[in-house]
Amino acid sequence: MEASVSELLMNLTWASRCLFCDSRLEPEKAFWVCDDCRDNMPELAELTCDKCGTTVELTWNKYIKCECCGHRKKNYLLPIQYFRYDDERVNDAIKKIKYTNATDKARPMAELMVANIIRLGNCPDFDYIVPMPTSKKRYHTRGFNQCELIAKEMSKLLKIKYNNKTLRKMKETPPQSTLNEEERFKNLNGSFGIYDEQFDGKNILLVDDISTTGTTINEACKTILKNGDANLVKAIVFAHT
Repeated sequence: MEASVSELLMNLTWASRCLFCDSRLEPEKAFWVCDDCRDNMPELAELTCDKCGTTVELTWNKYIKCECCGHRKKNYLLPIQYFRYDDERVNDAIKKIKYTNATDKARPMAELMVANIIRLGNCPDFDYIVPMPTSKKRYHTRGFNQCELIAKEMSKLLKIKYNNKTLRKMKETPPQSTLNEEERFKNLNGSFGIYDEQFDGKNILLVDDISTTGTTINEACKTILKNGDANLVKAIVFAHT
């Protein structure tokens, strides 16, 4: 039997697409990646020491320490492996959700991130899932905050309260990608603020799309701990450089 016009329209409207290559997925196989991408998944990021370039591993500790040279760096990321941002498919997926309104990618990104959390096993009980905030100007220009979209989906999947009100971006700052390392620290100093007491004594999971130097995440987490009086804060991203 041939499909009706309404069925064809529904199929065109609701058909799932692969997160990485955008190929259409069969309804009965609808997941987040096609068979080809599942057999050839994007590479995972290898974190390296800022000082000597040796590969380092994330841990639950507040700092990551290079076993080679002893260099220590503050770390709030959950100790899981993240996708490499310089992988073409990963880079393309993030750019599409940020710049081409491909908001349907938020759900599969959230599913992947939640799957990584579940694999940890000994994850703390989080009271709130919090998206990395953006400035009002950038929000109105883009029409949405992609981190909010991802965090909302993660909140549903993990059944953890969603909070996008307490942590706010207080001032407009140039994109971190346009600055060198020293400028990045100065750029974000005091750029986040806490607007109520919801985080007092709570465990917070901060959600961002990518992490490069970690400066933005560190500044936001520091604000949540110091000004928000949180008990614990950890962060998760979709990709890492």
